[in-house]
Amino acid sequence: NSGIEIDSTVGFVERIGFRSGTCYNYNTFNVLTSKVLNLKENPLLIMDSSYFVYNQGSISKDEFMAKCFKIVDIVRRYRGELVILWHNSTFFDFNDTITYEKLLHYSHTIETSND
Repeated sequence: NSGIEIDSTVGFVERIGFRSGTCYNYNTFNVLTSKVLNLKENPLLIMDSSYFVYNQGSISKDEFMAKCFKIVDIVRRYRGELVILWHNSTFFDFNDTITYEKLLHYSHTIETSND
């Protein structure tokens, strides 16, 4: 009973995507007590360190952004929730800040153009 009502920690570390298989929030479940918890999970879909820490040498930034845009497109198609974790330490590099801004702009453009 910590008072926390929403969590967004269920996501992949080394890649982006749908670790929970969904882009909708859901009730969490305690497998030890077989009870639904008073904690909603908003699944984490995109995290900056998936590229900047784990994949920077194996894929280009453009490839990473293309994968992010694909996630945004899927979330938009199913009218889900896009949860992004972009660590404040990433903003020390101006080019990485631009990457974040491009992702936000694309997300916003998709949202407003399809309503």
